[in-house]
Amino acid sequence: GADSHGLYSTGIYTTSTPGAGSAASGSSVTEVSALDECTEHGGVCSSAGQVCRDTSESVGDWYCHCPTLDFIKVRGEPAVCVLDECAVGEFGYSVCAREEQDCVDPDTDVAARYDWECQCRAPLSGIKRAGVADCRFDECQSISCEHVTLDQSFD
Repeated sequence: GADSHGLYSTGIYTTSTPGAGSAASGSSVTEVSALDECTEHGGVCSSAGQVCRDTSESVGDWYCHCPTLDFIKVRGEPAVCVLDECAVGEFGYSVCAREEQDCVDPDTDVAARYDWECQCRAPLSGIKRAGVADCRFDECQSISCEHVTLDQSFD
């Protein structure tokens, strides 16, 4: 049957009773209910562009997961579907930090992959997408070029 929330899906299974004389008299019909909380709570996930999953019959274990990254999921509420490839422990962070460069992920949407950049720290300048930047000294990074005056003339 269904409860007042419509959470149960019902299946009808035929089982055999051992030692029964005939198939007709030895069979019985059993109603089995499986709890699917996504029936009630699925709108929470779908309104955030995510998918609801409920993989067991336990109560309160449904979760929303990001459609393109199944490993990002949160129980009972929408997940934060971002992928910061420069977060501590991520590949981009490791590559840049090893060279003492800053890692920046300009687009943390889960669909934007491999767009992280290593950026050189001042007074050096340089940027490279998905790799170590070639850092060069830039005098304008170390001083304000707009305030420099030349006292020499070149005749």
